[in-house]
Amino acid sequence: SSGINAEYGDAGDQEEMEARQPGNYLAVGCMSPQIEIWDLDIINTSEPVALLGERVKQSKKKPKVGTKGHSDAVMSLSWNRQTPNILASGGADNTILLWDLETASAKECLKIHTGKIPALSWHLAEPTTLLSGSYDHTCSVLDCRTQNGRSWTLDGEVESITWHRSSPFSFVAGTSEGSAVCVDIRQEKPLFTIAA
Repeated sequence: SSGINAEYGDAGDQEEMEARQPGNYLAVGCMSPQIEIWDLDIINTSEPVALLGERVKQSKKKPKVGTKGHSDAVMSLSWNRQTPNILASGGADNTILLWDLETASAKECLKIHTGKIPALSWHLAEPTTLLSGSYDHTCSVLDCRTQNGRSWTLDGEVESITWHRSSPFSFVAGTSEGSAVCVDIRQEKPLFTIAA
């Protein structure tokens, strides 16, 4: 599996965020529990403009999961297109963190899965609705304001997810079993499964 994941967004470093100046940014999560924010408008830079999370020191004790960052690898990222200062990250620590880039801190730690989270996607029209996929064989849709949501169990570990562009109530998930599963979030069971 890939050791790096990235998500393009339109936010800013701390000073630019405070002034609400948009820019071209790339969020990069890798095997360390930190997320690097790179400004794509700066040429020949050797350092990110911001780091989210704290570097975990090697220890036999497992670090606590919380608003300081993930305790294990960052496996997925999703930049909120309608609220560009919000970034969601999914980790190998089975948590989803919601980051506020204006303060460069995690504001929420969501524990809705029992497996690693390799896939996240903000809804295309509803800025508070987050879709997640996990190695626990589930996909979940969550309203981040209320933390209410629902889940569907699929035939394998969820490896990728995306909202259906022409149907706002549907998403497609790819699983480790080679299936593409289409789900209508208003229904209890998936609409259909295509075996690849």
